[in-house]
Amino acid sequence: SAFTRSRHCFWRKRNNWIEKDTGRLYITYNLKQLVEKLGRSDRTISKAMKQLSEVGLIEKKKRGQGKPDIIYVMNFTAVHKEGAKEIVLEEQMEQDYQDKLAYILMHPFRNWFNRKTPAVIGIALTVWAMFVCYYLTYYRNFHPDAEHGVAEWADVPKTAKRLYGKGEEPVTCLSKNITVNAKALPNMHILILGGSGDGKTTSLLIPNILLANMTNIILDVKGDLLKNYGGYLKEIKNITVKSLNFKDMLQSDRYNPFVYIDNYTDVIELITNIQTSVKPPDAQKGDPFWDDGVGLYLQSLFEYEWLLAKEGNRVASMPGILELVNRETQKTDEEGTTQLQQDMQELQER
Repeated sequence: SAFTRSRHCFWRKRNNWIEKDTGRLYITYNLKQLVEKLGRSDRTISKAMKQLSEVGLIEKKKRGQGKPDIIYVMNFTAVHKEGAKEIVLEEQMEQDYQDKLAYILMHPFRNWFNRKTPAVIGIALTVWAMFVCYYLTYYRNFHPDAEHGVAEWADVPKTAKRLYGKGEEPVTCLSKNITVNAKALPNMHILILGGSGDGKTTSLLIPNILLANMTNIILDVKGDLLKNYGGYLKEIKNITVKSLNFKDMLQSDRYNPFVYIDNYTDVIELITNIQTSVKPPDAQKGDPFWDDGVGLYLQSLFEYEWLLAKEGNRVASMPGILELVNRETQKTDEEGTTQLQQDMQELQER
């Protein structure tokens, strides 16, 4: 632009002025006008103006309120080149960073490591470790004055709701308000303490028998529970009731172990279990000859009955064992040969 100088006044040319006394070129653009003229952001313009001022290429002078600041241009050519370079460089750097970030996000599995990566990772891990230590130290669930444990009375409605669950599983009735789901607790064993006549059976055992929602093994010493509730469970609830009665064997259900015997090993295991069950726990250990002799005698009887039953297409039974024992007392000749010995000999010959 061409500027005309006068001794007494200024001539204006596109917002550019020449000072009368010093002949310095100055501009009266404000920040908004510069943003509109250059097409850059106000942050970029402000940063470029600050850098030009620091190197002495321009000088800013604030005016009164509402008036634009005066910008003295010390070297127009240098200002033009440096300012344009700074503005373009700033915009280019921002664009480069955006493009580089977008490229990294589009190619996340490439090797982006460089010489600064270990240091950055180390700093990040250190900051993370410090944050974790700080969090674990100051944001823990502290329980002051509870070093030896705390206890309080449970809330009945909350406890009942938690133990009952969804009601889809069999439950055990503990009281009027609390029933326990079969899967609510890892251990469903219950210990009831009370003297005779305190209602242990009436308050807990009988209500759970009447629920009839699971398999129960009940020790009924007096036989009253079977007498009072056995018929109800069979007829009303369609529950299978089995009774093991050692006092009146005719009223007892029976168990035939031979049904579960498939081979000789099962026979030996059955005999071992019988011997162990009848041996007192405090019995003194003597010569094992007698125990071994009894075991071999029982093994011969059990295997004879088992093999004979297989030949006759029937199931062996304990009464058959008792019949074999009775044959041992039946002598067949003067030499003392028993009926059992003859039967064993005949089976061996076959």
